[in-house]
Amino acid sequence: MAVGHVTSQGLWLGSLLLLAALVPPRAFGTLATGMVLVNLAGLLVDSGTRGSIIAAPRVGPAELRGAVLLNAGVGLAATAAIAAAAGPITGAFASGGDADAIRVLSLGVFLYALGITPLALLQKRLQFKRYAGANIAAAVVSSMAGIAAGLAGAGIWALVIRQLTSMALLTVFAWVAARHLVPRRTQPEHASVERAIRLRQAGWIGFFMLALTDFVALNADFLVVGHLRHAEGLGLYSLAFTLAFAPLTQVSWQVGRVLFPAAAATEDLPTVGRRTLVSLRLLALVLLPFVAPIVVLAPTVLPGLLGHEWRPMVAPFQILVVVGVGQALVGMLGESLSGTGGIGFRARVNAFWAAGMVGALIGLVSLDGIRGAAFAHLALFVPLAAAYVTLGARRLRLDPGRIGRALLGVALPVALQAATTAGVWGALRAAGASPAAAEVAGALAGVAVVAAALVRLPSSPLGEGRAMVAAAIGRGPAPAA
Repeated sequence: MAVGHVTSQGLWLGSLLLLAALVPPRAFGTLATGMVLVNLAGLLVDSGTRGSIIAAPRVGPAELRGAVLLNAGVGLAATAAIAAAAGPITGAFASGGDADAIRVLSLGVFLYALGITPLALLQKRLQFKRYAGANIAAAVVSSMAGIAAGLAGAGIWALVIRQLTSMALLTVFAWVAARHLVPRRTQPEHASVERAIRLRQAGWIGFFMLALTDFVALNADFLVVGHLRHAEGLGLYSLAFTLAFAPLTQVSWQVGRVLFPAAAATEDLPTVGRRTLVSLRLLALVLLPFVAPIVVLAPTVLPGLLGHEWRPMVAPFQILVVVGVGQALVGMLGESLSGTGGIGFRARVNAFWAAGMVGALIGLVSLDGIRGAAFAHLALFVPLAAAYVTLGARRLRLDPGRIGRALLGVALPVALQAATTAGVWGALRAAGASPAAAEVAGALAGVAVVAAALVRLPSSPLGEGRAMVAAAIGRGPAPAA
């Protein structure tokens, strides 16, 4: 799963950065507005279908075929609704953007609807190699298509082509990968939309409310920024957010695709808790050492890579990358809670988080623009994390002390790294060194310190990480939790 996702998302993010150098920020603002609508419609189309299929003890062929028909019908209606409303929405939330691009992008809702069922089956049966293969193939072809269109001067349409190609191919490849997982009919029966609806009824409210509150908390900023700062400001912010929240969306959520079905298939709660701690510790090992060098190098690297017009995104990016890594770690607790019946708890906590985010965004974006939106995420992350680490952890028979001890082997080296990076950078700037030289020297010094600490400290999880990789490729036993 990890190898497949790194490959597919490396191509996806690489193509995004290349297109950012070819396409103006205004185009990214239009795409961000369109994707907010597509993602919201996707929630309505799914309405808990994926989570219900994964969590259900048994799913028959009639329910699966009915789910496909139901999702396709709702997806088609949502596509038509977005296309009809594209003009007024563009004027309200992305002034200066291209409404036609949003109309075409709305086709992604229908394409997404067709792929919900096979992707859920792959997760339910723990077929992660096939799942990863579908993602890799879709990412490769769509990234190449988007880059080719960008180089040909297609402008915003290069972004649209990239997105729609990805959604279409992922659905096709998912059905190919899951074709043997659809249960055979023992007797003639038609696809039953009624059975598909009953399948979702047991837990769809919790799954849907969780997805909806997540959507509001992680997308309201796009609408607020687009309304107050128009398409260009939204383009700057949307790219900063996409890159900074990659630890959550491209790492944590993907690990969660494994943790959630694994927790749902495990009756022993202490075992789920131990797996959660292992996942939390190893994810911290993978992500936390990158925070300090990314933050210190951003003022030079981002404008140098993307162009001077992208410089205003640097400060929001630096704030958001800290929040993105924090959200990624909290997500490990959340996915295990979803698989062990804690979906209602997550939905309630996230409802308060989403409501607070909307209020904070309106106030802070009005005061400080796109940097204010980043500060809103930082301010609301603290109570969210506290709720999961205290109240949520109890439901997994964990406590804040165990979580703290699990992270200590990474937290201490990373704290030394951050102090070293800041100290070297500050000293060189005071001595008159150029900003770029000070940033590079600070980052390198911090990396040297964290590497030495992780190698030498007895509490370091490096050995556990090596054992996990060896077990994953079949060359050793899995590490004890």
